[in-house]
Amino acid sequence: MINITLKPEHEIFIQSQINTGKYNNPDEVVDLALKLLEKFNNEYQESIPENRQKVELAIPELDNGEGFDEKNVINDILERLKKVSKEHSTKIKAIIHRAEEGGYWAEVPVFPGCITEGDSLEEVTSNLQDAIQGWLDVAQLENHLIEPDTEIIEIAFPEIDFREEVW
Repeated sequence: MINITLKPEHEIFIQSQINTGKYNNPDEVVDLALKLLEKFNNEYQESIPENRQKVELAIPELDNGEGFDEKNVINDILERLKKVSKEHSTKIKAIIHRAEEGGYWAEVPVFPGCITEGDSLEEVTSNLQDAIQGWLDVAQLENHLIEPDTEIIEIAFPEIDFREEVW
């Protein structure tokens, strides 16, 4: 048997998932997380042969001068991503709180149990992206009413006034 020590933010996340009533204990939450990790690893392993085949086909093309200028290709991809992101952006509001023990914690009210923490505003803001994506991945794995191609494009935060008297 493996003895595992969880980070505080993982314990908070697991407890928040139990508090939603969808899970009875930490084992159910961890089991689902491991299934999601297994799914991710399987999809990655399945993509390797196809990617190798594409590389094998591309090498002779490059040797014959049939390749593309990588700067143009990358710029084209970035422009397409910007266009798609502007057309399909989704804003998700999060609430950031000061933690009593120091640092910050944040919640996403539209996604019950989606919380994270960080020692600084920058860290908690960065952790929100992972927390929301993780929440969406679990929801999709459990066949909740989330579109299969749901992806976080943008996280918007309300104006925050961190003057001491507000706290």
